[in-house]
Amino acid sequence: MEITQASLRVLIDKDKLYRTPELNDKLFLHYKGFRKIQNLELYTGLKVLWLEGNGLDKIENLTGQSLLRTLYLHENVISKIENLEPCPLLDTINLSKNFIKKIENVSHLTKLTTLNLANNNLTSCESIEAVRTLPMLNALDIQVKRISFNKTLSKIY
Repeated sequence: MEITQASLRVLIDKDKLYRTPELNDKLFLHYKGFRKIQNLELYTGLKVLWLEGNGLDKIENLTGQSLLRTLYLHENVISKIENLEPCPLLDTINLSKNFIKKIENVSHLTKLTTLNLANNNLTSCESIEAVRTLPMLNALDIQVKRISFNKTLSKIY
């Protein structure tokens, strides 16, 4: 299924949101079978975006989401953190239950306080080292079955 203007109108009506896209501060697109983030350019007022439980394999097409504070992308098939530059105000990101091997491309997220990466493919201290670039981060969930900690752990924290 694709995110089209028509499918967005149906979902907005169902959720009793505004028909004028830019007036919506939230959008519920979870568990719909979407394979790609697209056609959200008109939704410039979003602060919270639910996209969990779809078949998304890439973070993309968030242009115009400069007000976005919370992004739910858990339970997808995402393998890389990328393309979040249009969202400088992000405070919370949930990327749990994906296929991410390394925390990367996050240094510009200076407002980020909560990052959930539980149940991904993080396996070493090196794979989580980029969290040091997040000045406001106070909650990090990297729960995994196994991370190999070595001497570099003390350098990260």
